[in-house]
Amino acid sequence: MRPAVKRILLITLCSAVALLIAVAPALFPKKEEAECGAVNVIISDADEYQFVTKEEVEEMLKNFGDYPVGRRLDEISMTAIEREVETHPMVRRAVCYRTKSGDVNVEVTQRIPIFRVLSTSASYYVDDRRETMPVSVKSSAYVPVVSGNVNEEFAVGELYDFVVYLQSDAFLSSLIEQIYVERGDRVELVPRVGNCVISMGTLERYPAKMEKLKVFYKKVPQRMGWDKYSRIDLEYVDQVVCTRR
Repeated sequence: MRPAVKRILLITLCSAVALLIAVAPALFPKKEEAECGAVNVIISDADEYQFVTKEEVEEMLKNFGDYPVGRRLDEISMTAIEREVETHPMVRRAVCYRTKSGDVNVEVTQRIPIFRVLSTSASYYVDDRRETMPVSVKSSAYVPVVSGNVNEEFAVGELYDFVVYLQSDAFLSSLIEQIYVERGDRVELVPRVGNCVISMGTLERYPAKMEKLKVFYKKVPQRMGWDKYSRIDLEYVDQVVCTRR
């Protein structure tokens, strides 16, 4: 190839590269200058709880005033979105991030109820962080129910420890159907089998009381029947006092 031709081809090639570099920003915008194409809400534990819906989170973001769709990605505050979603009373955590395709994903984790309180003055759940959470009108959780004269301080304190103790024991969790709190934080239990009331007294020494109850249920009802007694009292040390029906 002649030198003149080579020179022309080289100049042409350089011109093409320079032109491509000049128009590239318009043809291929930088990631941070691209616009958000969609918001994808993911409820990570939707199979377990239905306290929060995708539609509800999307509506929150629209009302928030900074809905991401159509906005430049570099103008979207992921932290602000997370904080807004976490204002929902049933949300534990929100994580917001951009995807390679230019969407914004919002992953939501719901709060975990441990038991429900139906007191004489209020109705609420106590979650796994010892905090009260409202009862949802959309969905309910299958958790132990505590009724009676329950104050919040007792619910998130001694009562919380007791309920967790019951749930950690396979026999007790299957035996106890409901918990009732009398005045003075005295506790009664309603079993799933038999027609009786189990009196705890206060929750002082509750592990020892529950061990007595387990021994009682594994021996006495098998010989005398489940409906022999109307009341089982665990309040006294080293003994179970029963009232015949």
